[in-house]
Amino acid sequence: MMVSLLAAVIWGIAACILVTINCSTYSNFSSSSLIELRQSERRLESHGLSRQTSTTHNNTNAEGQGQRALFPKLSGFSDPKSTNSRTTPPIDRTDVSLDPNQTKAPDSVMAKYSLYKVLLTIPAFRRELYLLYYHPIKDEFHVYINEQKDGWVAALKNRIYQIMPMLAYALRNHFPDRFNGESDFILLASSGDEPKLDCSCFDKVTRSQHPICRNEDFAPILQFGAVFQDGEILPSLVTMPLWHHLPCLRQWQQTNTICETYKKRTLAAGVVGGEEAIKSRVGGVSIAAPPLEQVWDSLIPQVIWRGSDFGFIWCIHPLLRLIDFETDIAKRISLSQCRNNARGILQCLLQLWEILTPRWRAVFWTLQAELDADEANKTANSKGLSPVLPWIDAKFTVKTRVHGKPTDVKKIDRYTPYEDYGLKVAARGFMTLSELSHYKYQFDIGGGGGTTFSGTIEKLAMPGVLFHHITSTKDYYHDDLVPWMHYIPVEEGLSDLREMYEWAVANTEQSMRISEAGSQYVRSWANPKVIEQIYNKYFVESLRRVVNAYQSSGEDVGEIMKERKWTLIAKGSGKDLRLMYTKDTD
Repeated sequence: MMVSLLAAVIWGIAACILVTINCSTYSNFSSSSLIELRQSERRLESHGLSRQTSTTHNNTNAEGQGQRALFPKLSGFSDPKSTNSRTTPPIDRTDVSLDPNQTKAPDSVMAKYSLYKVLLTIPAFRRELYLLYYHPIKDEFHVYINEQKDGWVAALKNRIYQIMPMLAYALRNHFPDRFNGESDFILLASSGDEPKLDCSCFDKVTRSQHPICRNEDFAPILQFGAVFQDGEILPSLVTMPLWHHLPCLRQWQQTNTICETYKKRTLAAGVVGGEEAIKSRVGGVSIAAPPLEQVWDSLIPQVIWRGSDFGFIWCIHPLLRLIDFETDIAKRISLSQCRNNARGILQCLLQLWEILTPRWRAVFWTLQAELDADEANKTANSKGLSPVLPWIDAKFTVKTRVHGKPTDVKKIDRYTPYEDYGLKVAARGFMTLSELSHYKYQFDIGGGGGTTFSGTIEKLAMPGVLFHHITSTKDYYHDDLVPWMHYIPVEEGLSDLREMYEWAVANTEQSMRISEAGSQYVRSWANPKVIEQIYNKYFVESLRRVVNAYQSSGEDVGEIMKERKWTLIAKGSGKDLRLMYTKDTD
């Protein structure tokens, strides 16, 4: 085993050189990153299996090209085992009361920009970048998209419908002296799960050499999805609320009222929060939330996760990919690299560990935990002992919601081969928020954009404590949350997930206080003062910085965008929060 680890280190260094990937991002093996792998290998060895082939065979990347896959320590977070660098859970921090009035506005200074910088910025994006132009002569706002990159798909249209009318309305109503028909204005907005920047612009070395990635010359981009933790990737990025949070902020913008999503309700409806944070497990009757200590012991003591089998920030972690049973597992079995049984499948997955997404890694821990529990329960049953529960239950969901209704996922066949070996990679049903809320240890594993979109807020509000996946990206409210106060942090590669679970089990009182602080944060969104702070901080003040930074060039922006084959899709005054979509087609 140690020979394989040494070989992996050598491979990691060589691959960083060969593929010119920043080795600080794709670092080699460390003792902390391998603790769980070693435990897994010991379990396999106890069954006569090993992982020795994992460093001697090439894997196939997402493009099908033979390239050695690294085992990346997915981000440069501190070693969780190091007493010098580790952030230990501060006991007193969980006792700090939340003050909804304490919010800091973004930095007021922003570099000046003009049409010239806007045109320099556009080529750096692969897709999902839009332009909002204020036409002073017509006293209208115009919206342009690059149809050659984005097309006019339903998902894109939905995001634009949420973002652009609210932007136009806010500019018109919060800055009436600026938008009075005298001077033009341009801003760029992005709605990707993460900014859809050209992959060449992510790495520091290639970024400095690529002509489209000179980000010191970029105009500001309002990002209505996750943003990068590393501000050097795109310094001009302006963090905005997630686009699907805009309807509630829009209601506040227009009426100064709180939307139903944040009000008192049961777990089955919308984002969980408000005063009713518990749904009775008896008869499904909604009840007022009792004190957490009365509920904690009744919660199922497992790490729980359900979600889609999706990629993971591909431009930052291009070697990570989804797993195909036939090409990745069955082929290895046919070559006698893994045994043809359930433990052999785990052996195959360990050989693929370097390319597994965080979600697949969590599923692996589950498969292993379930096999271990099954074996332990054989002994427990014979001795009349209580059954052993797997410590984690993370599975892909083979049902998803379409327009609010559970719908079968067509890719279910991708998981059936595992079931032939008794391994349940995917759950056979959609788990509601009410069902999830019965578990003690919640987990939000990042997806394509690196975050969970809405999962963090939903799970913070549940009675269980949240294990929050710290990734290379973050949502707009992330910096308002404090690790070990509102959540228990988990490293991007999940190397410390088991350790965090064991800490939570051993520290019940602190786990409950962290859970309560997280729930209180979400419940505070039902406070008008908090919503006002969120709207002003993340919407109005961000727009104010951009408005103050723009310098008019006096050119006909419409003609310039037409020459660049950008399409005018909407226009309107912005006074009534409506834009007329000129390409309103299915």
